[in-house]
Amino acid sequence: MQIYKSPTFPTDYYWADEPEPKRFVEFLRAKIRDYQDTLARTHLLRRIWRNWRYYHGLFFRGGQEGDSAIRNLGDQGELAGLAINELRSQAQQFLSMATGNKLNWDTKAVNSDMRSLEAARRGNHTLDYYYEKKEVEEYLRTAAEHALILLQGFVYVYWDPSLGEEMDADPETGEIIHSGDVRYDNPSIFDIAYDVRSRKWSHLKWVCVRTFENKWDLAARFPEVRDDILRYRENDQEDFLAGAVALDQDNSDPDLISVWSFHHKASDAIP
Repeated sequence: MQIYKSPTFPTDYYWADEPEPKRFVEFLRAKIRDYQDTLARTHLLRRIWRNWRYYHGLFFRGGQEGDSAIRNLGDQGELAGLAINELRSQAQQFLSMATGNKLNWDTKAVNSDMRSLEAARRGNHTLDYYYEKKEVEEYLRTAAEHALILLQGFVYVYWDPSLGEEMDADPETGEIIHSGDVRYDNPSIFDIAYDVRSRKWSHLKWVCVRTFENKWDLAARFPEVRDDILRYRENDQEDFLAGAVALDQDNSDPDLISVWSFHHKASDAIP
């Protein structure tokens, strides 16, 4: 078992402005760990696991007959117990009420000239395309479902250079260069990290977000560190909130691996 040792943060400059990559990653790992420890200390983690178990009908601990089977209860087994998942039924009703109506928008032109009006019209078409073709509605619904069960829900919108149309090929590696496109994801409360002392989400200066990527795609995209990517294994000792389902990493070689992204707002310290 590895013992995690938090790095010493600098006092003469902002940690997010650390120029040395490896040391900077150590700072990020410490921030992620601090966020995870906060969930455990404040008992939010216990509440989340309880909600998740009940939502999926996992009411009883132990036993091999399953939670959907009739169980013998009472001091001498004189009673029969059957679990009925009312929580999921109620949550699904709330979810349908919250997400039943489709979002409507109308892009407004600041100016009245023809160019601005045409740009506004294109804006509506672009929003409709991403909402329907990119399944934005489904991501919004999943975020609402996470908020009901996992206490918080997120939609992560970011730029993926591997998407879009093929534009050119790298003359040295031959790798196809794409135009790139917007990508969406639903990180859970276990897949983010931020300063929980912030009073409002809009006041946050930084956030770390985890996605799960295919390691073979990453190895092809970054050939200079291909061997390091393929050798990577998840470390349960350092990441005890790896997700809602525990995976036995010792007996598997998963294609999906964790990729953390760090985002920081432009500020006086980080212009």
